[in-house]
Amino acid sequence: DQAKTHPQAISIRWKEKSFSYAELVNHAIDISGILTKEGVSKDVRVGFIADRSFDMVAAMLGILLAGGVYVPIDITQSPEMLAFKIRDSKLKFLIAGESELFENNVLTELQHVSILRVSKKDEPIQGNILLKTKSILSSLTKNAYIYLLYTSGSTGLPKSICLGNELTLAVGGELILIGEDERKDMHCLYDHISKYKVTHLFIPPVTLLFLTSHCVEYNYFPSSLKHIVCAGEALKITDDVKLFFTK
Repeated sequence: DQAKTHPQAISIRWKEKSFSYAELVNHAIDISGILTKEGVSKDVRVGFIADRSFDMVAAMLGILLAGGVYVPIDITQSPEMLAFKIRDSKLKFLIAGESELFENNVLTELQHVSILRVSKKDEPIQGNILLKTKSILSSLTKNAYIYLLYTSGSTGLPKSICLGNELTLAVGGELILIGEDERKDMHCLYDHISKYKVTHLFIPPVTLLFLTSHCVEYNYFPSSLKHIVCAGEALKITDDVKLFFTK
């Protein structure tokens, strides 16, 4: 409801910057238009190369609005791992941000992948943002799967996991994004959770292990946190994890 009735409400916070739902929806619709013209339709797999950012979230929503399935691509992985994931996911399109190094050999050699560039337009919000937001939310409910995630592959080849259509932004929440360095710094991660009163946290199992150990060691626990989602590999239940969830 917040996304529909309060388009100027904050949708994303990233590096001390905030973005409204109006900005997010407009950018997502621009991207979906590009993708639709290129041939993206229901269940087509679309990859995206970028760090966590406003553009990443807008691209994900744009892909979903076009009917596609979002596949995150990490170009810091080995060429062999990238090649496996791109082939296994049957990737058809790859979105690369303007500053991204996407001229990786393993990508350019895969001729069946169309590489697209998109960037945020610094233009005033146009049209009825309420109707645009409703259109995106309606599209989310029609997609059986919205996101294709791969396990770490620590016990062999990575396994793909298709995730369903529940998103924080779809229910009017505020998404707090942190960078890779901040995610690895447990003191910084805890500060973000406390500062923004985070209620739902989505992190890899290994990060949860480090976070719970850190909180137990310093005897402080985020009172706002209500739900934690882990994915990608099995979670080891340690004594610190047990204690963290009893606080």
